[in-house]
Amino acid sequence: IVLSTKDKKTLHLDQASWSLNLLWLLSGKLSADLMLAGDSIKGHGNLILDRNSIRLQQVNLSIPAALLAYMAPRFGMWPLQGMVNIRSNSFLLQPDHYRGEGEATWVQAGISLSKINPIGSYQILFSGTGKSIQFQLQTKTGPLELIGKGNWSQPAGFEFNGSANAREH
Repeated sequence: IVLSTKDKKTLHLDQASWSLNLLWLLSGKLSADLMLAGDSIKGHGNLILDRNSIRLQQVNLSIPAALLAYMAPRFGMWPLQGMVNIRSNSFLLQPDHYRGEGEATWVQAGISLSKINPIGSYQILFSGTGKSIQFQLQTKTGPLELIGKGNWSQPAGFEFNGSANAREH
């Protein structure tokens, strides 16, 4: 499988596999174990679908940060560098209801417009708490310290309060 980006870069998925857990069909749900591997992309997890929800379990996904621009166009304003690792033991998505926790870590984070690269490594802890998803940003390493908290809900959207400070060397 070859994925092509708008700027003509290609990513090869050497392996993409899934297996269906047929016993779940008896309860009206579809369950699949998924695995991806290729150019800087690596991931696995379990997906359970029914008519009103999506449950992600044992998710471990690593993608180039540049791919975020294709998932969320706001990230396309700055060419991103580094890798994003996403992990969650369990996360449930339902209309107007979210439950579970996870983390996203941006390792060797960089923005091609910056003279300093990488600018650090950052972690976002997220938690579904009913009608919203709470976020907490913290700096793991690097010269630029980012901290903050936020939340996402429908229809309010994304709200975030944080700060950025240069760290002493």
